[in-house]
Amino acid sequence: MNLSMKHVLGVSVGLLLCLSARADWYVATEANGGNDNNAGTADAPFLTIAKGVAAATAEVTAAGEGVSVVHVGEGEFPLTEQLVVSAAVEVRGAGRGKTFIKGKQNITGTYGGYSAVVLNHEQALLQDLMVYKNTYTVAQNAWGLGVRLVKGTLRFCDIGSNTASGGPYRVHGGGVYMESGLIDHCVITNNVLSGGGG
Repeated sequence: MNLSMKHVLGVSVGLLLCLSARADWYVATEANGGNDNNAGTADAPFLTIAKGVAAATAEVTAAGEGVSVVHVGEGEFPLTEQLVVSAAVEVRGAGRGKTFIKGKQNITGTYGGYSAVVLNHEQALLQDLMVYKNTYTVAQNAWGLGVRLVKGTLRFCDIGSNTASGGPYRVHGGGVYMESGLIDHCVITNNVLSGGGG
């Protein structure tokens, strides 16, 4: 086969674009068509944020660069497990008063605690939503009931009504425990804990 340099370059550039492409992922309530067996597109969204974050993380990890975005629609999204964002993934809600991440209820705490959401990457982002009602019945040296911000950005979010009580140890940050990163235009209120700052 006789390929010109033009054809070779065309194939190389096309392959590069394919490898570095980024898809946006979508999450919606069951009433709005959400199902974790869906493809995660705007027309066939996932049901859980965890599924969206997992898909976005796999995508950005395979590509080795760029940022992947998870768009979360209106409504309440209960967590069954801690939501950890540890890659260049942005989780964007539909706006304050529209998208709600509801934490787990009546958790029995262990050392290290149980934050509803953990951001642990320089390019991780949580934006335009509320994290609320993450509840401990026993808390032992927990950090950030609503959000634990290890790295990344928390922007235009409300963090409220997260509570911890009953443990002999301290809970640090009822709403947010920040180790590094950025908190930008957020409202953190009505978080109650046994010690260490609400």
